[in-house]
Amino acid sequence: MKPYLQIHQFGRKGFVNLKNPSDEDKALAQKGFAFAREALRLKPKLLILDEINLAVAAGLLSEKEVIAFLRGIPGSIDVVLTGRHASKRLYRIADGVSVIKKVKHVFDRGILARKGIEY
Repeated sequence: MKPYLQIHQFGRKGFVNLKNPSDEDKALAQKGFAFAREALRLKPKLLILDEINLAVAAGLLSEKEVIAFLRGIPGSIDVVLTGRHASKRLYRIADGVSVIKKVKHVFDRGILARKGIEY
C-alpha cells in the first residue's frame, strides 16, 4: 500500500490499565504523538490518530497539548481522532463527531477479547 498508506503502531501488546497507566504506556503514547507531529512534515492528505481520545482520557497524553497540535494542522490535512471518551473540548473543535454505540457484542455471551479482533 505504500506510498499511499502507512500504519505505525506505538502502543504495547496487550491491554493498558486505564485507571493506572504505567510509565511505559505514557512513554509509548508520547512517542506516538511525537511521530504524528513529524508525520505532518510529509503533508499527508489524511492523518488518523487511532485511540487518541482514550489516551487523553486515561492521562497518557495532555488534552491541552493535543488541542494545540490539532489547531496547528493546516486545513488541507484531514485528521481523524478515534477512541471512546472524547472530551467536550475535543468535540467543540472538531468539524464532525460520530459516536458508535454497541447494540450487541460477543462479550455479552462471556466470550473474552480475541487477538486480531478486539486487540
